[in-house]
Amino acid sequence: MPNKHEPLFFWSQPTELATRVKLALFFCVFFYLLYGSGAWLADSVPWRYSIGFDWERHVPFWPNSAWIYLSISPFMLLPVFVIRQPEDFRLAIRILCVQVVVASVLFVLLPVTLLYPLRASHGDLPLIFTVADVVNLTNNEFPSLHVCFAVTIAGFLMPYASTATRLIIGSWAIAIIVSTMTIHEHHALAIVAGVALAIAGLRVWRHRACVYRL
Repeated sequence: MPNKHEPLFFWSQPTELATRVKLALFFCVFFYLLYGSGAWLADSVPWRYSIGFDWERHVPFWPNSAWIYLSISPFMLLPVFVIRQPEDFRLAIRILCVQVVVASVLFVLLPVTLLYPLRASHGDLPLIFTVADVVNLTNNEFPSLHVCFAVTIAGFLMPYASTATRLIIGSWAIAIIVSTMTIHEHHALAIVAGVALAIAGLRVWRHRACVYRL
């Protein structure tokens, strides 16, 4: 295991950093291609499922929490500067890609309707919420990839973090998860499914990552 007294972040050699940036860009393209395709295909599916609970109708709508929701993007960049071993970084990208594939299939097979009240009824909404709403597309509700990524990335970072830094990472991930409900984007069951998908990926990470054998 890494020395917890070392800084969380490190700077790769130029060639390795360039490779990591390319892999990160590949994942972005891969993600949006499948994410968008899943939304498009799910739109033509004639069935819909309702997974919301009545109590979720009363979850406060806080559109400005979209700032927290969208912080998933810088959060997902952290492994580029944290994961030491090149083979572990490549494993992390593969795990994320498989999670996207699994989620995209479920988007089509299990399209979900939201139980939350119409957000348009809240009047003028802040621009940051509009950005989050556009990025989300539609028909990408179950499982929550946002939650899946938050938990997975936190799991990737934990082996390199000190106790204090782990608290920060965990708090950030939890804040992102909560924000999926405060902007009325995901229901509790979608969050649970996202966590389950993340745990499956992290089990592979735990068994195969070199960091656990150092």
